[in-house]
Parts: sequence; structure tokens; C-alpha cells
Amino acid sequence: MAKKISPDFNDYSEKGLDSALKLAQLSFEHSQRLLEHQISAQRSFFEQGIKQLQDLGEAKEPGEVLRLQSSYVQQNVQRNLAMAQELAAINQQFQSEVLKSLGLPVQPKEAVAAMEKLSRDVREGMEEFAKRTMDLFTPPGPRS
Repeated sequence: MAKKISPDFNDYSEKGLDSALKLAQLSFEHSQRLLEHQISAQRSFFEQGIKQLQDLGEAKEPGEVLRLQSSYVQQNVQRNLAMAQELAAINQQFQSEVLKSLGLPVQPKEAVAAMEKLSRDVREGMEEFAKRTMDLFTPPGPRS
């Protein structure tokens, strides 16, 4: 005889599925933003590298080559730092979106505590889900 699924179980499953779909959508969008940023940055670095090589090839004096190389190193370091800051901003935005979608505080101070609470809640929810699933599919009668 099949057991009837309780309305609480259905609500729990539906809410969990909705949350999982929202998190999956946010993760996909985040990955897409990171990929677009990476492609744009690599294209820019490549184009800048070609221009730098052309400039170096046109240099007539060894001093000019050294000056250009020094300038390019400085420019590339600054561009890498700017890229790292942009990536950090993209990741911070993603973290805020995840916290907001889960109804958790977005402020950095509270984020760690919120993530710890989320971790506990997910673990407890999974344990409850496993228990209810086992109860649902365990035939009635004595358990060993």
C-alpha cells in the first residue's frame, strides 16, 4: 500500500526546488558574466600585446627599447590589478545576489554568520528530507 505524501512534504519539496532553481540560475548568470569578462580581458590583452610588440620592433635605440619595456610592464601590472578588482566586484555582486535570494542579510559583517546559518539549515533540511523520503518508501511493519 502506497503512503500518502503529506502536504508539508510537498511544500518543503517545492520550496527546495524553487530555491535550487534560483541558485542554479544565479550561478549560470555569474559564470556567464565571468566568461564574458575573461574573453573581453584576453582580447584586450592580446591586442595591447600586438601593439607593444610592434612598437618594440620599431624602436631604433636600445634605450628606447628599455624605456618601452619598462612602460609596458607598468601598464600590464596596472591592467592586471584592475582586472582583479573587476573580478572581485563581480564575485561580490554574485554573493550579494545569492544571500538576497535566500533572504539573508547582505552586509559583509553579517555574511559569515548568515552563510554558517545557511549551511546548518541546508544540512538540517537535507537530513529531514532524507528521513521523510525513507519514511515514505519504507514499507509499514516492524523495522530492524
